Amino acid sequence: DPKLPAPFVFRDGETGALTSAGDTPARPPSNRPLAVVLGWSNSSVRALGKYAELYARHGACDAVLFPARPRHVYRPGLGAHAMRDLLTWLAAQDADRDVVVAGFSVGAFLYSNLLLELREDRKLRDALQPRIRGLIFDSPVDYYGVPAGLSKSILDGAEGTLPQRSLEAAIRVYLRVFSGVARQYERVSANLHDHDLDIPSLWLFSNADFVTTPQDILAVIAKWRAKGHRVEDVAFDGSKHVLHFKEHPEAYETALQRFFGDLNLVNGGGPSSSSARE
Repeated sequence: DPKLPAPFVFRDGETGALTSAGDTPARPPSNRPLAVVLGWSNSSVRALGKYAELYARHGACDAVLFPARPRHVYRPGLGAHAMRDLLTWLAAQDADRDVVVAGFSVGAFLYSNLLLELREDRKLRDALQPRIRGLIFDSPVDYYGVPAGLSKSILDGAEGTLPQRSLEAAIRVYLRVFSGVARQYERVSANLHDHDLDIPSLWLFSNADFVTTPQDILAVIAKWRAKGHRVEDVAFDGSKHVLHFKEHPEAYETALQRFFGDLNLVNGGGPSSSSARE
């Protein structure tokens, strides 16, 4: 069983124990579902662990946490490399382990990188695509929201200040000057908009997000629904970027409980059947 690559962290869904990349878990591998938690820029393992705890509660999931850094976004090749390492590790796990991917903020962009890596490697795609059973997007940021979102995350959420506006402008200049990076962003973004996998998804957002707008999110949702994908969305009132659970805990957890209940994950604490994979 290969070691988990850096900078990922494994969280045991039953004990809450954390195992850093390269270390050996205290308990042997299980066949519980795996929640892949792709964090927002500058997220912490502690913050992501709160969501992993919810997924353990409602989906009996272990979790793999990815505390993203700005470099995984402004250097998209690094993000793609991390997603390939993750896919290689996932492919080596028990074939019965269902996977749920949760993307927070730029985690949605990282999921698009993951999807691109799957499309370009048939062996990985055949091994993993049937096992990805659900998608959760919290405050998702697409390529077009990267300059604003990245500048605000680097400056600890500052919005509308001169440093934030200056950094946002600098990132836009960077994307214009380094057109190859912009093309890579657009290529990755297209995977999210033109999503061709019918995987149930839950989208969580608000009308007061300073990084991404409901209109941008609903535009992607509309494209997915037009393809016949199963999509649930919850629009919260007044909560800030990736703070919907903090400000609306009951409604947020109710949405997760309903979503996991419908997924019918194998070994996920509810009834399972072979038809769940068809």
